[in-house]
Formats: sequence, structure tokens, C-alpha cells
Amino acid sequence: MKKPHDILRYGIWIDHKKAVVLCLNEKNELSSLTLRSGQGLRERFPGEVTDKTGLFRHTLRPERRIQNRENDRNRKFLREVAMSLTRPSAVLILGPGDARHGLEGELRRRKSLNGVWIENRSADKMLMPELRAAVRTHYGL
Repeated sequence: MKKPHDILRYGIWIDHKKAVVLCLNEKNELSSLTLRSGQGLRERFPGEVTDKTGLFRHTLRPERRIQNRENDRNRKFLREVAMSLTRPSAVLILGPGDARHGLEGELRRRKSLNGVWIENRSADKMLMPELRAAVRTHYGL
């Protein structure tokens, strides 16, 4: 006899500092997981700078290196959030800014999540009861 598949539906609120993952199982019970990225404020650069060149005509701009490091940390955090999802049938992504778009792209690139319903909506900061209510109303409970 085959083992029945768990039908798990997820609601995720994400920004660059934190992600709250809510999992709704087949018995309509919610469980939560909070992941933190460990990043501080985003690096802001002053206006125009000169292009100094070093040995072999290589430009010495620290802004590009800092931006690449920050982008790598963001990708690592998004991968960590995506790996926390096990056997999803539907995913609701909530949050401000581009972190939710990055997470949606990361989920769509995964072959294991092919055919999973992914929905992306903008939302301001939410308290846990508000997030639980939003996930329950989205899934019709």
C-alpha cells in the first residue's frame, strides 16, 4: 500500500533581514519557523568616484566588490529559506521589496518544486497573528 502524500501549504513573509515560514498541513494546523539572515543595513555609496586603476589596468572600486558580497549573502539566505520548504503544494510569498521576488525566482529555478503553485503579493510588516490570519484566509480556512 502506498504511503499518502502530505499536502503542505506554505505562507512566507520575507525581507532581507528575516523570513517567517508558516506551514499549513493537511489537518489545517499551522507551524512556524523564523530564519534570520544576519545582515545589517544595506550599504549606501557616496556619489561619483574616480576609476583608479591598479596593476594591469584593473579598476580598484570597492563598491562593486561590496555589492557582490551583499548579493551573495542575499542569495545564500534565499537558498536557506527555499530549502526549509518540504513537499509543498502551494506557496504564498508576502513581504516588501525585492526579497520576495528573489525568493520566487529561487523557488521557480528548483526542479523539485516544479508544478507547485507559487503566488507573490506585496505586504507591509506583519505581526504573527496578522500573518496567520492572512495565510488562513488565502487558503480558505
